Amino acid sequence: MKNDNFLLIGKIVGAHGVKGAVRIYSYGSSYPVFKIGTSLYIKKKSAEDLIKYQITNVSPYKQIIRVNLKGVASRNGAERLHNSDIFIKKNLLEKPEAGTYYWFQLTGIFVFNLDEELLGIVEEIFSTGANDVLVVKNKKEEILIPFIKKVIKEINLEKKFMKVNLPEGLPKYKNE
Repeated sequence: MKNDNFLLIGKIVGAHGVKGAVRIYSYGSSYPVFKIGTSLYIKKKSAEDLIKYQITNVSPYKQIIRVNLKGVASRNGAERLHNSDIFIKKNLLEKPEAGTYYWFQLTGIFVFNLDEELLGIVEEIFSTGANDVLVVKNKKEEILIPFIKKVIKEINLEKKFMKVNLPEGLPKYKNE
């Protein structure tokens, strides 16, 4: 499924109780989209299409979120959704503050050093607790770049590029 209007936000990891609640592992660090009335779009592993469900109840439960969905009223119904991916419409996301970005906005953009040499493309991002780290790949290598102000000098989402000042010790890749 390729649709730029939707964002993958989590996965259903199981059923909870007998009244149709599902347990969701969220890929995000906060849960503002999981609220009563929000529409979630669920894609079962064996399906191509997204199915729209509306949240009727939500509560945090240990490291997951417990959610009831309109139309899912039994444990069997919840179990049928196990391992399904969960999407939301991107327009539900709050606009980030100036200088902050959603990871999906940065994934796939070109990364250049200050000498305008192409270092690669942001393939993924992960968090270390102290800061996020960009995984930038090119034909020869993978470069891990800390996402901190000292390193990230410019981000242009419209033109899909960023400029970085690589810290000492990181490869100074020359495009050949």
